[in-house]
Amino acid sequence: ADVTINTLKVKGGNVRVSGTISNISRTDDNADAVTYVIVEEGAVIPENLGENIVAVPVAEWASKAVVTSNDELLAALEDSEIGTIILGKDLTFEDILVLDRDVILDGNNHSLTSTAPRAINVNCAGEVTIQNITINASGERAINVIQKPVTLTIQNITATSANYTINVAGSAGAAKVAITNSTLNGLCTVNVASAGTEVVIDKCVVNCNDENTTPGESYAALTIGKEGLGAKIVATN
Repeated sequence: ADVTINTLKVKGGNVRVSGTISNISRTDDNADAVTYVIVEEGAVIPENLGENIVAVPVAEWASKAVVTSNDELLAALEDSEIGTIILGKDLTFEDILVLDRDVILDGNNHSLTSTAPRAINVNCAGEVTIQNITINASGERAINVIQKPVTLTIQNITATSANYTINVAGSAGAAKVAITNSTLNGLCTVNVASAGTEVVIDKCVVNCNDENTTPGESYAALTIGKEGLGAKIVATN
């Protein structure tokens, strides 16, 4: 039906629009999170939706999922029809989270806290994006690329681990990793151990928390292991 709403106020979550809206605003405290306006065919919405409000056509929304529990996240990863997985709340994992297919993991400015040895294993020969998330990893690695030469995009994240915050393992082959607008904290914070890998870092803060005093041991924010023949890291800004 034709419906006109002058102002629609939303509190988190998502809203589905089938009529006409002249203004959309948020009412919740988590202003950094994104509200998705799901637009049905024929709906009319304002051009300027406001900060952190994104319009998505209903046909496109079919490939997205908002998850609010570990089980929902794991189920979404199993569903190959879902191309974008969006966190609806902060999550905590005790086991490694495996990304083994083309997918966008959008934290929606929420956090993933992990007590596993690796918070996220990327095991995909296609394209994976991890964005808009805080990763708190008490284990050795936050994002770990293994076995397959993925094209990995990391943007707008804050990640902390005990050692290798972003790691490309020797088994990964010639991966391509792009990291932008992020803050990374670790020991060998961005580490490459695979031949032919290319890592591009732009507009990031990369901290090496090296307080080690053991003779013969040293660490760095950006490291390439001796196995990484032909690998390179390019860091700008």
